Amino acid sequence: MINIGICDDEEGFILELRKYLLQYSMEKDIEIRIYPYNNPKDLLSDIDNGVTLDLIFLDIQLKESSGVEVGKRIRSSLANETIQIVFVSSRKGYAMQLFDIRPMNFLIKPIDYQKTKYILDEFERIFHFSNCYFEYHIGKSICKVNEQAILYFQSQAKKVHMYIQNDHIEFYGKLSDILPQLKDNNFCMVHKSFIINMRYATEYKKDCIVMANGEIIPVSRAMKDNLNKKLLENM
Repeated sequence: MINIGICDDEEGFILELRKYLLQYSMEKDIEIRIYPYNNPKDLLSDIDNGVTLDLIFLDIQLKESSGVEVGKRIRSSLANETIQIVFVSSRKGYAMQLFDIRPMNFLIKPIDYQKTKYILDEFERIFHFSNCYFEYHIGKSICKVNEQAILYFQSQAKKVHMYIQNDHIEFYGKLSDILPQLKDNNFCMVHKSFIINMRYATEYKKDCIVMANGEIIPVSRAMKDNLNKKLLENM
């Protein structure tokens, strides 16, 4: 499932884009949950309160605020690097202003289905949100989470800490048992106590990795070759 937000103060645009998203959902047999926002305050409030959005179509010329400022708040104030942002505008020429926000793409109005389909195909190609779920046990309950929402796993004593955006989940287990279960090829064991999702690694250093949430993950000598191999595969 993909959670997609649309933030635009033109109701007609929201309805048009929603139609294209639902069309794509039916064609690709991918469940899409749509969150429409007429103003950025509601969007930022939902993100701050834990609503998980995978992708946002964000209008630049909003009445209450600039979409550029909203994007900066998502990246800086809310410290969210996992949400992919597609800026929408009827004008070109915003490239330099958008650079620091690290958007996924830029969409020029008026839109049509082919433009929308291209964005979603690229999102699917890069992030593989094809309903790949990791299952884990808490007590007698079987729980699951989309693998692409996972930043990394950390082993402490007999428990595994699974970190997702703005939260983490604890359950009993071993990292050696978790890695074979993961379907996404972007996961890599970099230390006896850590498995990371390389998609959310923002910086690779000599003996550590900086993740999108700011956490620094150590890389052991024994795992360096494994990490380098994964980097080459993904390149």
